[in-house]
Amino acid sequence: MRELDIIAQTLELLGEDQLATSVDNLAALSSMKSPKELMRWMHKHIRYANFSKLLSPEEVVRAGRADCHSQALLQKTVLDQMGVKNARLFFIEYTLESSSGGQTHTLSYTTSGGIYWLENAWGDQMGMHGPFGSLSALKERITAIHAKGPTVKQFPHLLFAPCKIVTPGISLNTYVQTCLR
Repeated sequence: MRELDIIAQTLELLGEDQLATSVDNLAALSSMKSPKELMRWMHKHIRYANFSKLLSPEEVVRAGRADCHSQALLQKTVLDQMGVKNARLFFIEYTLESSSGGQTHTLSYTTSGGIYWLENAWGDQMGMHGPFGSLSALKERITAIHAKGPTVKQFPHLLFAPCKIVTPGISLNTYVQTCLR
């Protein structure tokens, strides 16, 4: 989506009191030069909150909060705008027995220096992690964190799968089920 389209769409969604802040945030996102800069901005401006549907990047910026899935979609969109075209959206689900789960979504990207994991929604794992020498090494790290975490008894299973269908507005349950197929 072009910058002017994002601004026009945001203007339609916002009330006057949020307009200046959201326009500033969109401008900041469109001028970012590095994933590290993106993570600093997200840590400052976007908080975790439960939502029942996948939010568009524009809705995340407007609200200043989002679920983990929507935050990862915002990250991927900004990385694509930066020219980091090999960003990959990964889904992490903690259980196959229930429609609910624990920590569920991260984003990773590859550079000539390795694979990095960007996380803004998983509490004490917030930040930029890496470089990892391989995708297997990244998965091993996340698996080790999960094994020591407080949710391992409630959600003993950990699944890594790419999720190719990303349609803002769909329910998170539909999104989760799509990613698990």
